[in-house]
Amino acid sequence: MRATALVALVLVACDGGGATDAGSPPDAGSPPDAAPVTDASVMDGGDASLPLAPPLDEALDCRRAGSAGGLPNGTELMRVDVDLERYPDALCNDGTGGVFFVRRASRPEDRDRWVIQLLGGGSCPDGQGCANRFCAEGSHIGALKMSSREAPRRGTTGEGISSPRADNPFATWNHVVVWYCSSDLWSGTARDVTLEAEHPTRGEPLRYRAHFLGARIFDAVIDTLRAEPFAYVDAAGAEVAMRDLDAAETVLLAGASAGSGGVRNQVDRFAETLGPDVDVRAVLDAVMSPSRERLGYAGSTLCAERGLCSHEDHLRPVWEQTRAFRAAVGDESCVSWHAANDPGSEWLCGDLDHVLRHHLATPFFFRQDQSDGLVMPNTLAFGYTVPSRGDATMDERLFAELIAEETEELTTAAWWTSEAHEPVDVVPGGFSPRCGHHETLRSEAATYDVSVNDGAFLEALDRWLAGAPVSAVARDPATFACP
Repeated sequence: MRATALVALVLVACDGGGATDAGSPPDAGSPPDAAPVTDASVMDGGDASLPLAPPLDEALDCRRAGSAGGLPNGTELMRVDVDLERYPDALCNDGTGGVFFVRRASRPEDRDRWVIQLLGGGSCPDGQGCANRFCAEGSHIGALKMSSREAPRRGTTGEGISSPRADNPFATWNHVVVWYCSSDLWSGTARDVTLEAEHPTRGEPLRYRAHFLGARIFDAVIDTLRAEPFAYVDAAGAEVAMRDLDAAETVLLAGASAGSGGVRNQVDRFAETLGPDVDVRAVLDAVMSPSRERLGYAGSTLCAERGLCSHEDHLRPVWEQTRAFRAAVGDESCVSWHAANDPGSEWLCGDLDHVLRHHLATPFFFRQDQSDGLVMPNTLAFGYTVPSRGDATMDERLFAELIAEETEELTTAAWWTSEAHEPVDVVPGGFSPRCGHHETLRSEAATYDVSVNDGAFLEALDRWLAGAPVSAVARDPATFACP
């Protein structure tokens, strides 16, 4: 673990609240917000005897932007388009180019401190899921999460952790917000994937091509920020030069919900890219459900309806299918560890809750609401039992208890120095209210007005960055406040 400089990289994902695909499937390791897919809808490039499948936006005439996960127009952070001549693979699902928004630090002493937010909004694990997503069929999330066409043309406002308000301890840092349009939790490296589906509104069979290049967009943005000099044009039309990201002292890589899956996929690789002189930290919001490795599947709807009667039954097929068709890159230390120590168990690396608990090398701070308005109902719908509670079926009370217990566990030094873990230099910090919110990093009320032990989320994060242990867990109404 590093302890010298900090860069704040924040990944925000499930912007849509109750959208059915908002959390992404377990292959990406986000909360279990969608059932795994086991049908064969990926064609591995297609039959050579068939004509080339048309691109996504030509094959589907039912495109709808959706109502969740967009950004407001504004000029606090200005738009920058990724240079596709230099980074030809920095493409959204529909072939439009990657986009990000930037604001330079407002104080000289903060010029080498960064908050980089990678937006999110769920994912799609197969041809049918991606077609439905593009047409916002059964979901508030639509094509705006698969394209940069709907990204604000000029700039956007600062919200939540990027807000310029005086009580934001990170307001004066450099801020970058990266548009999410790859449906892969920033893990994909695959161009022109041929997929099959039924038309979302008419039911007719179709073939189409889509890109899954989230990792390439991520790399292109980071490489652009590392170029010297990097400059953008502000609202007045003036060129604003920024310090090279390689000179950073402080960087946080963070994300909410499915976006936190993107953080877990990329943060260790990102930290290695910047090198040991930069203290990279992960900030993870709406990060987890109760550990699925500890739950009972035999009485679940997954077992009764789909024959998925164990954690492995649930995760392995999704891991194998989606990792292949996205050409995904994630926390490769997890994959290599399992290959060396328990061959055949690499599928566990598709459960990013497992990655969080066992394989992240980067110091991290996390927030998980004990009554998360998206993760909790979607988890309870599976009907898991809890062996540690006498095989009781999980309900709202048990969900909250398990999140509280696991937050305390993860923020205890003994957990990280136990037999199953390497010792760490920085014990994780945790913030666990009980207010029913899902992601909060872009929410003013949930970021600033929710408190645990008389402190709000960003105050707790700031204390942790300063070296204080933080385990802020709501246990009774006297310990927390909700807006």
